[in-house]
Amino acid sequence: MQLPKKILKNHDISILIDADTHITDYSFLNNLKTYNFKKGVSFIDTLLNHRANREFVKDLINENGEEWKSYINYIKSLCPNYGDFATIWEYFLVINKDGFNSNNFYHYYEKLQLAKEFSDLNLKKDVNGAGEGISIQASCELSNTNIERDMELFELIKDKMVSVSRRHTRPELWPNWMK
Repeated sequence: MQLPKKILKNHDISILIDADTHITDYSFLNNLKTYNFKKGVSFIDTLLNHRANREFVKDLINENGEEWKSYINYIKSLCPNYGDFATIWEYFLVINKDGFNSNNFYHYYEKLQLAKEFSDLNLKKDVNGAGEGISIQASCELSNTNIERDMELFELIKDKMVSVSRRHTRPELWPNWMK
């Protein structure tokens, strides 16, 4: 999420694609040139379609677990309704300068992610980026930035990319660049 800060200085749209996303059909890229992106932040999928199989944040995280303790303490003070947020599977995320309150968004986002990373460090685990979707949702709410799922964009790119990882994808399904 740090890239849009730089990208949006010179461009109107920033599209983030997770490093563990394998694009199988690049044909959708030409359609993006003229696509009417939603204002603010848009995403194409939720964790209901992910191996986590969770629709809402309150169903995703264990508030009493050590992994989330300092993060939960912090986010509750800012955004007590965070558990009601829909989960975001941020493998394809769009930030539109129009409707994106950058300064206020990053004021909250960076602190929220620091709180999550602090939780991970206390457990002596590698920082893994967990919590990004929750921090994005809360930061959008707190900065009055629109955030919504873009089903039209989802339809445009569905079946053209797949999330892959060494940890969760069977080796025979790895793309050549992972082997």
